[in-house]
Amino acid sequence: MLKDRSASFISGRGLRAIFVCFQELTCSLQKHLQRERETATPVVVHGIDLDETLVQRARERSKDDPGITFERLDIMDDDAEESLRSYLASAGRTKFDVAFCFSVSMWIHLNHGDSGLALFLGRLSGLCRRLVLEPQPWRCYQTAARRMRKLGEPEFEHMNDIKFRKEELEPFILRTCSESGLVLKQTFGTTSWKRKLLLFEHPDEFK
Repeated sequence: MLKDRSASFISGRGLRAIFVCFQELTCSLQKHLQRERETATPVVVHGIDLDETLVQRARERSKDDPGITFERLDIMDDDAEESLRSYLASAGRTKFDVAFCFSVSMWIHLNHGDSGLALFLGRLSGLCRRLVLEPQPWRCYQTAARRMRKLGEPEFEHMNDIKFRKEELEPFILRTCSESGLVLKQTFGTTSWKRKLLLFEHPDEFK
């Protein structure tokens, strides 16, 4: 679904991307983007996850590829943005060319509420020129809540406090991205999980 756009993500300098919650997808997509590039300039990706075990596993898998790095980081921490800006500064950049965020928005929403999801999207907006987002629909929230009940675990902290639910969820995400300066450029159909892939851009970055 990204093939028609991936080669045009950036020209000139190498593509620098960030993946929020990555695992094997980061390595696979990095190789895809490199193949689709029209020049030999490198595709460099930086994956982040809050699970240290997953980070270490990913580092082992990619230890022979200098174009991929991984960092244990909770994007919702107050110092997360500073850490990522330090990474960008070390590469002579101020923003990532593209941020990929797959199957993450729901977990941010459930654990941090409406304001937390807005903070997350706003933080990503400030760090990237483009954003590829796969937001989970409301049915996924309901499935996650049922799973917790079956396991005898406590309810998600903000499940009952979420104001924007059901048919109001996607408009809330789109509106929040728009308020952060991101414009929806394309919808790439649906994934095998029957979820939309949305491409946002900062229009001022491409004048």
